Amino acid sequence: MTVLAIIDTNVIVSSFLSKDPESPVKQIMRFLDMGAFTVLYSREIFEEYEEVLHRAKFRLGEADIAPVLSAIKEHGIEVEPDKMDASELPDPKDAPFLEVTLSEDGSFLVTGNLKHFPSSPKIVSPREFLSILIGGQA
Repeated sequence: MTVLAIIDTNVIVSSFLSKDPESPVKQIMRFLDMGAFTVLYSREIFEEYEEVLHRAKFRLGEADIAPVLSAIKEHGIEVEPDKMDASELPDPKDAPFLEVTLSEDGSFLVTGNLKHFPSSPKIVSPREFLSILIGGQA
């Protein structure tokens, strides 16, 4: 069974910022690169990935960014989720991630900001998602 995941932008950014090569975020990005799970994303999410990764404060070059965006396209599926009322979320800009999660039963939203989302559907930390990938407990 293929594991489906929506990756919050903070996970991708953290993978660049982490100095620990064995951190959960770095391992998740390696699993993504290997195609060990399928990323679900919307056009809006992909545009956020591009915009955030290109921010000057992160000091990432195209040689850093391009492989990540390519892996997402290669091992991902773009979906068009139904729009939701984001007023209930602490940060309405998180709505696209929850919309995609709600559009696909059995998918996981992987985020470093668990408190920004409801506890259901499957909202997991990078560490929890890594355990799912390694242990196969979907």
